[in-house]
Amino acid sequence: MIEQADNVVVASPIYFGNVTGSLLNWVSRFQYFWSSRNIRKVEPLGEKIRKGAVILVVNAGAKPFDAAIFAGEDLLKQMRAECCEVMRWTNDDGANQPSPAQLNMDKIMKLANTFNAG
Repeated sequence: MIEQADNVVVASPIYFGNVTGSLLNWVSRFQYFWSSRNIRKVEPLGEKIRKGAVILVVNAGAKPFDAAIFAGEDLLKQMRAECCEVMRWTNDDGANQPSPAQLNMDKIMKLANTFNAG
């Protein structure tokens, strides 16, 4: 499926300063791609370059995005996807805030246009 994809979005809430454990578990499976490229000198996904984005959400409090951004960007890199956008959303003001999609609609539309452009 990755070989056929033109665009890839990595999205996750942030727990304890990083993407979810489930996503990290999935990311570890991409060791195959790294090993293929760096040890076997074979490109497992062909020459196609995809477009990608990272979307992260954290609840109120500190904004620990660095590790999560690194994980998301590294996952895109392993899928041969160029990171076009990193979207971050935090709910510092508590409940009753618009959803991440509502707050970032302009960015989402820009990303959709980037994905749809040749």
